[in-house]
Amino acid sequence: MSLREISFPSANGRDTVRAWAYTPLGTPRGVIQLMHGYGEHSRRYLHMISAFNQAGFAVYADDHIGHGKTGVDNGTLGDPHSGGFMTYLKDEKSLHDIAVSDFPDVPFMVFGHSWGSMLARGYAALYGQALTAAPEKKCWKRLIPLRPGSWHHALWDAAPAGKCSGCCWRWR
Repeated sequence: MSLREISFPSANGRDTVRAWAYTPLGTPRGVIQLMHGYGEHSRRYLHMISAFNQAGFAVYADDHIGHGKTGVDNGTLGDPHSGGFMTYLKDEKSLHDIAVSDFPDVPFMVFGHSWGSMLARGYAALYGQALTAAPEKKCWKRLIPLRPGSWHHALWDAAPAGKCSGCCWRWR
């Protein structure tokens, strides 16, 4: 696995968003953009990121404004800014654009947990043309193909059997 730290300006005009690209060796089978929950940070999901990498997927994840390293580095921890929900979606689109520039020819999806699942749904509603598949609800019980011939079965086939701690999904 390769790890790269990424920074980009937030749509709020105030903060610099901190993000990470976790890539497997070789060309990934697809890209998963992970959106964490409220009051969390993306590195809480390292166990999932590692499993996705081992299955051949690149994972891009940021710490939202007011959260994690983004909040600490900007001196705004706990302060989400007054830009509202759209600020978060625009920031996720910025991270998407970075991921797609790194891997333009592989399938792309978002995964959100808890409040991140609301971000993922909002993202899909606003920028759905950029997605190949998305998980239903906040869990991986079923992936929804967004285009004919999508690769949603690849995750089922590649992922380890078992249960994720703190969630209700199963891979098989």
